[in-house]
Amino acid sequence: MIIFILSPPQSFVDVWLAQDTDKARFMDKISRHTRTTERYQKELVAGPGFNSCDTYALAAAIDDALVTESEESKSVTVHQLRSSTQEPNGKSTESSESRATARRASLLRVNQRPSPTQPDVD
Repeated sequence: MIIFILSPPQSFVDVWLAQDTDKARFMDKISRHTRTTERYQKELVAGPGFNSCDTYALAAAIDDALVTESEESKSVTVHQLRSSTQEPNGKSTESSESRATARRASLLRVNQRPSPTQPDVD
């Protein structure tokens, strides 16, 4: 499959981003920084038109019917608990249970892969 991405004319983008809608504010917010950076002006603009920082977000913002599936992202933070004992010679030793707990915790993924969710149906 070949996909051609055409940049909408800047006049379309200016009118669209000026609308008082959540979608227009969203696209303006995520693309404002990119549009103003010197690197973008020098390297990424290859002619007239608007280059979206996220073409998928742009497409979904223009027509949310294009979104057929979405994913929810979840983060997990793992805290490792360790216990140690003080031996008569003053040295600390970590219990084998504490070492096993720390090892199991280190095997957990800190950021879980997003799980797919069903799209809302009106």
